[in-house]
Amino acid sequence: MRGITSSICLLLVFGLAKGKPQYGPPAPDTLSGCPAYTHDCVPYYQCIDGDINTSGAGLIDVRIKPQKECINPEYPDVPGLCCRIPGATVPPPPPTPAPLQTCKGGLVCVEQGQCRPDGTVNTDGSGLIDTRIYSSCYVDTVHHVVGVCCQPPRPPPTPPPTPAPLTVCPTTQECVDEGACALQGGLPATYPYSKCYIEGGNYGIGVCCNPPIQVIDYCPSGSTCVPESVCQGDMLDSNNNFSPYGSGAIWQHCSGAANGPGVCCQNPYDPLVAAPTCGVRNSPLDLRIQTAIQKNEASFGEFPWQAIIFFRNFTYKCGASLVYDKWLVTGAHCVAGYKYGDFKIRLGEWQVDKYDEPLPYIDVDIASITIHPQFNKHNLHNDVALIELVTPVQLQYHINTVCLPPPGYLPAPGTRCFASGWGKDAFQGQYQAILKKVDVPFVDHYYCQELLRKTRLGKYFLLDQSLLCAGGEENKDACTGDGGGPLVCEDPATGQYLLQGIVAWGINCGQKDVPGVYADVQYFRDWIDTIILGTHAPVSNPY
Repeated sequence: MRGITSSICLLLVFGLAKGKPQYGPPAPDTLSGCPAYTHDCVPYYQCIDGDINTSGAGLIDVRIKPQKECINPEYPDVPGLCCRIPGATVPPPPPTPAPLQTCKGGLVCVEQGQCRPDGTVNTDGSGLIDTRIYSSCYVDTVHHVVGVCCQPPRPPPTPPPTPAPLTVCPTTQECVDEGACALQGGLPATYPYSKCYIEGGNYGIGVCCNPPIQVIDYCPSGSTCVPESVCQGDMLDSNNNFSPYGSGAIWQHCSGAANGPGVCCQNPYDPLVAAPTCGVRNSPLDLRIQTAIQKNEASFGEFPWQAIIFFRNFTYKCGASLVYDKWLVTGAHCVAGYKYGDFKIRLGEWQVDKYDEPLPYIDVDIASITIHPQFNKHNLHNDVALIELVTPVQLQYHINTVCLPPPGYLPAPGTRCFASGWGKDAFQGQYQAILKKVDVPFVDHYYCQELLRKTRLGKYFLLDQSLLCAGGEENKDACTGDGGGPLVCEDPATGQYLLQGIVAWGINCGQKDVPGVYADVQYFRDWIDTIILGTHAPVSNPY
């Protein structure tokens, strides 16, 4: 056999075929270059016509020219070729999955919520958007008292143990019946409502109360009656002396202040007057008595155009914006389905749970409501309404107008704008006592549409030309309760604020890359001017 011994061993290098089976055409062995599973790299003389010689007999020269040379690492000096392994087969491919159900007749497959009952794709968001208002309901169905759906209050915390009544009240306070302390002129104690024994217990238990102070009609010469919070100088005390703030004195009260009894002040704050033009955002006042302002809370009078729409029983409904001394702009979805007599307007409000603000709010009756004739309550297209007041309001520091943008004017994308209102701080958050503000970036119309298509609205959603977007930053958004309120952006040329948007809807609140959606005020500017100038009769509500 020309030097070839009869004890040739078969070189099956099984270690090269380790690993999991592969389906489809055989893959080359990573070391030898041979197809896996069906071929192995053996010395060329062990391969006959492409098959491994398993008998070991009659070994002669290779019959055919190797189709593919290879190297066996165990015999690196011996020429090799790829040869079929006896009985080896390619593993069968996995079963072909059944084809997905396809839609016939030009129909497309969308999520169930994105298909209307008539079988067409929902492109406008009807039924999928979250409006920024409370759900209305009847508190009393017999008398038709309107209310809103609200989460029940949390259980009250366990009160601390009641301290034993005091035998003697501190300093100049007197122990009186609790009802007597609340009479006009009677002031609560510094430590309010400390329980005490009236005349040693002979007349039961009362409260420690500062003695009543007479309210004078006129302040001494050189002083003015103002709210205590705005006095920057000395104040008249109960001993008719002018004392500095913080001296511990009890102040004499005077009538004639802007918001209830005030103090006689020798150096009052500069008179708070209305700005001479629209769109002036007021700076924080230098108040002596400061309310602790938290992040995203507006200061008193910062947005003087901010208004509240109340039901006549003072249930909160929506926000609105004062644009003329007799006209406000709000969302049509806030007032659709109601009569103008169902509502009142409040202007100049700031902290809804307090009354001792530097200047008082005013409540005004409504003369008419005009809803855009093309308003659609399902998708909030053309979501704008005008409210006419019974009488013009006197513009003040904290009650003033916002400018309307000219037709066609939109801020540059990324411009920081402000939305404001008393709504929730998140989709399941808490409602606000102090007017809230949030700065949000203005978003390009097409880019906003692309972002909203990634939500439950789906890839066929079309953002209507009557809407615009702002936001898309995490935890910064208008929310439930802010509906109808303003989105204002500063005009870089004048520094005045323009009413660019009306809070309309969104997908939840404050989610990253999900902008809030607003009615586009400039789009309606011609219609607004037509109504306010009186050249067009108010349109009745089509819904």
